[in-house]
Amino acid sequence: MQPIDDSTKPRRFSARGYTPREVRVGLRRCLIAWFFGASFSAITGGTVFIAFLKKYLQIGDFSYALILSSGSAAVLLQVVGSFVVERTGCTKKVFLICCTIHRLLWLAIAAVPFFTPIHHQSVALQVTFVGVVFFLSASLGNFCVAGWTAWMADIVPSSISGSFFGLRASFGLFIMSGVGLAAAYLADHMLHVTTMYTLVFSIAAILGATDILLFLPVKEIPRPVEEPRPTLIDIVKTPWSNALFRSFCLYTIVSTIGYGLMNPFQIPFVFACGMSVLGATFMLSVLPQVSMAVLSPFWGKAVDRFGPKPVLTASALCHVILPIWWVLLRPSVIWTLPILSILAGLTWPGIDQVSIYMQVKGFPQNRRTAYIAMFMVVAALAGMVGTLIGGAMAHFTEHFEQLSHQPAWAHYIPLFALSVIVRLLAFVLIIPRMPLSASGTKRDVAQSIAADVVKAIPGRSRGRR
Repeated sequence: MQPIDDSTKPRRFSARGYTPREVRVGLRRCLIAWFFGASFSAITGGTVFIAFLKKYLQIGDFSYALILSSGSAAVLLQVVGSFVVERTGCTKKVFLICCTIHRLLWLAIAAVPFFTPIHHQSVALQVTFVGVVFFLSASLGNFCVAGWTAWMADIVPSSISGSFFGLRASFGLFIMSGVGLAAAYLADHMLHVTTMYTLVFSIAAILGATDILLFLPVKEIPRPVEEPRPTLIDIVKTPWSNALFRSFCLYTIVSTIGYGLMNPFQIPFVFACGMSVLGATFMLSVLPQVSMAVLSPFWGKAVDRFGPKPVLTASALCHVILPIWWVLLRPSVIWTLPILSILAGLTWPGIDQVSIYMQVKGFPQNRRTAYIAMFMVVAALAGMVGTLIGGAMAHFTEHFEQLSHQPAWAHYIPLFALSVIVRLLAFVLIIPRMPLSASGTKRDVAQSIAADVVKAIPGRSRGRR
């Protein structure tokens, strides 16, 4: 590989040569745009879309899993997106065009209930159409991810990147909570169901496109490219030559299959227990999202202090233990779900922050977009496999449930039990062998986070002074 010659480039304020004013414009737009992007994500990736599939279209568990998995399969386009960025050094034009179309395609899903009222002859056609549009939209969105990440990494100065993206994440989680609740309220209380879904998904498409178009004034300085330029095979092969990448991907594959067996089926489970769309949104989206928004900075600080391994160990252990309650959960004790959701939200950021750390710092700098894209492909495909296995199991066990006259929620319990077993295997067999850096134990992590939270309480701080 030839060294990149940047001797002709001007003096730089940041790594890629943006002026202070251009950086301020980029930061401002990145934060403001996420108000619209988070709103889009809350509707199209939340409880309302699941209610549209399960309650309105009334599709079975396997068809449901197939549609959600198609979104995960679309992540393969990230590799192609990385290839384009590494060969051209440019992303803005492709990002604006492809991502705007990605968002506006939800207008087609919004039109499904409006133009084709539900009846037996049209159900299969509706489901197929929704699945195809969902996949196309996800494909265009994934195609732009690696380029957008590299573009924003160039604009945001390294000295504030952690705090800025942490602020953006917390801001987005709060927005998603509020918008998700509002959309769920409409789903439960708007009398004309057809009009409601058309309205909600149309608003989501417009908000999503606004998010993308707000980046129009943000400048892009083309990234330097390698000579000779890498091929698509180079992009695919490069990450697998790194032992740390292979090890982290092995853990990601096994654990994510475990998550895929449970997470997509929690909302259908509580629907079967008689919970409303608004209740499910509050329990399974809002409570964990708010909890994550509050505690994510403390988990990120723990990664800096103790390294990724003890943080991953502490967080992963929590997410082996907590799902056991889902195996025991029944409608009579559904009141315990808020506690479970809050605990899950408080402890999940450890896994999330380690994943971000590996993409930002853990993997090599050279061809970083290739590492990011390939890691996202591995994670998404593992989630797709887990979801498809879960859908097939739920479809199979549902027949036994009907024959034995069991309640509608009972056939999800075997999925939850298998999820716990798979997570336990990843925790016991893979994490101890991962060559991640560590300067403490999981107990140190827990004590440090607890101490930092106490220090952050205003009244407590004044009392100590």
